[in-house]
Amino acid sequence: MFEQLPSLSELIILLCLGAFGGLVLNVMNIIQDQKRHQNQKVVKDFMYWIIFGFWPILGAVLVFTYMVSGINVNGLMALTTGVTAPTTVQAMIDKTLGSNLVNTEEGIEEDIEESGDAIPS
Repeated sequence: MFEQLPSLSELIILLCLGAFGGLVLNVMNIIQDQKRHQNQKVVKDFMYWIIFGFWPILGAVLVFTYMVSGINVNGLMALTTGVTAPTTVQAMIDKTLGSNLVNTEEGIEEDIEESGDAIPS
């Protein structure tokens, strides 16, 4: 299983690129948050910082998972994997749970049209 992994130095570089991709996403979110009005900014409490650290770790874990699965990972793919880690995890959760929830400005709501529960007009 681990025989197809690259050398240790290449492995470390690829994992760091995956983690950096997750960090880039966090920094982009902080920059977007700075553009909001004070009452609309995200509260940066303890849970926020836990999640902030989670995405870079997840980016590295996904890169490692791809490599262990036999996928040939290069630098660009590792970076892209880190940036898209939240979307990848959300897609896995939606597929597993059959979620039909959508994120709106008012909060998370059920997508009635997709669930088939829509009332015909």
